[in-house]
Amino acid sequence: MVQKDFDSTIHSYQLQLIAISKDLGLFLKKYLSNTIEFWDCFSDEEWPLYVSMNNDMKKFNLILLFPCKNS
Repeated sequence: MVQKDFDSTIHSYQLQLIAISKDLGLFLKKYLSNTIEFWDCFSDEEWPLYVSMNNDMKKFNLILLFPCKNS
């Protein structure tokens, strides 16, 4: 699933995706013990890290590189 999410041929106009994919690939190749964990956290549980991240994301102002390609 991660390979599909970071496949730049599917999302060819997302420069951010390419930069993130490169950094993520370097991170995963550096040490065999490097991993990524996905946690399913429901917002109504009010887990402190989720609340903090959610507040930060609501304040985040994304500047689109290609506004005409927004979906």
